Amino acid sequence: QLRAAGVEQIEGAAICTACHVDEFFSHRAERGRTGRFGVVMELLK
Repeated sequence: QLRAAGVEQIEGAAICTACHVDEFFSHRAERGRTGRFGVVMELLK
C-alpha cells in the first residue's frame, strides 16, 4: 500500500520486540493479553 501510494523508500527496524521483552513491551510475545500495541512511523520530505 505504501508503494502504491508513491512511497519510494521503506525501511523496517531489524529488531524483534517479541525476542527482546526485557527492552520492549511486546503485544505478540504476550499474545495480546496486555492490550498494548503501537506503531511508529516517520514521513520525511
